[in-house]
Amino acid sequence: MKKAEKMDKSGILCIGGLNVDWTAISSLGRFPVDFLPYTFKFTPGGVIHNIAQNLKGLGQKVSVMSAVGNDAHGELMIQTLQKSGVNHQYIAKFDKQPTASIVFVTGPDGEFLLNVARTEIYTLLNSDFFESLLTEMTDFKTWVIDTDLTSEAISFIATNKPKTTKLFGVIAAPPLAERVAPVLPCFDGLFMNKEEAGCLINEQIETHEQVLRASDILRKEGVLNVFITLDKDGVCVNTPDYRGVISALPAKVNDTKGAGDAFASVVIEELISENNKLIQEIVHVGLIASSLAVEITGKSYGMISENALKERMKAYE
Repeated sequence: MKKAEKMDKSGILCIGGLNVDWTAISSLGRFPVDFLPYTFKFTPGGVIHNIAQNLKGLGQKVSVMSAVGNDAHGELMIQTLQKSGVNHQYIAKFDKQPTASIVFVTGPDGEFLLNVARTEIYTLLNSDFFESLLTEMTDFKTWVIDTDLTSEAISFIATNKPKTTKLFGVIAAPPLAERVAPVLPCFDGLFMNKEEAGCLINEQIETHEQVLRASDILRKEGVLNVFITLDKDGVCVNTPDYRGVISALPAKVNDTKGAGDAFASVVIEELISENNKLIQEIVHVGLIASSLAVEITGKSYGMISENALKERMKAYE
């Protein structure tokens, strides 16, 4: 792996998964099904890929630290980031495993039905891998990680973070939520959906009262800012200055994939900007980004930018 150019302290380091996403859209909107027609769509994806692209679109200096296979899909992921101006020199290429891929099965309205993942390559992103890069990592004042990383890697990153570095975590799927549990006090912000929050605290979450209680538990465990997305019901926010559920904004939902990443990207960008906005104002901008994301079909990244948000804001004035 090539050594990356020295980056200034204003940059954001995004650490986690780069996946090739295959979306299989069922015309009948149900699963399991046999011999029914599907439409297949292929895009670069992964939580960290999407967030890095969005943060770049918002004007931030962004680098990605991840792993891909030494294959055509790995080259595609790197070329996609390079085209967007995201620094990709911390992405390792491995011969041992192929680039991660996920097949999503969705209904015609974008409703998620099932996914099948092949992500063994992320086990190669272990503590030894990150230990060799710690010096370079400290050149960034903000780190964003996702739970495609192993529990070992997450714990190593969180416990070796400089005190002045802000750490944000994004849970990538419900079964992966528990990976952040040992290091919750290290997070300046943690993003998840209702199902992921339930897996993290090992409780069923259905009502607003239950989701607020879950956010209280996570705050008590040491997370500074907790954000639990609730799809059409908005987002549960629990921070030092605010606790409550903020309603979603009107939108025509075509594809929900990437909406949570859009929300997290904008909120992270606002929080590190230190612009003295109230958390309610910051979340409102994040929800505007989500409303934009759900109306775009077949692409989970690249739609969030300063200009796109400004234009979208006009619709809610």
